[in-house]
Amino acid sequence: MNNLQKLIRLRGLTIKEIADRTGYGYHNVQKIIKRSTRSNSGRFTNFAIETAVATLFGLTHEQCWGPQSDTILRNLIDRAIVTQAIRAAKKLQQRYLQ
Repeated sequence: MNNLQKLIRLRGLTIKEIADRTGYGYHNVQKIIKRSTRSNSGRFTNFAIETAVATLFGLTHEQCWGPQSDTILRNLIDRAIVTQAIRAAKKLQQRYLQ
């Protein structure tokens, strides 16, 4: 699982939701996300879909797909983990302490 897939999972999104929100087909979005890092090795690339996915996460195309994308996505993953931990703690506190 690549960093973009991890971030999607942590945010509770699905590929279908991303495809619906961006207006592109499920299969094309899935291929882009599964690949996750830009490559010139003949793999499927679509700048418009990549940009739409990046925008959905509040990123520029370069931030999501460029050479520093791993660092940027890992920072977002870290924030998403913290957010999930806070939600889980609040849920447990409400369940057991109130």
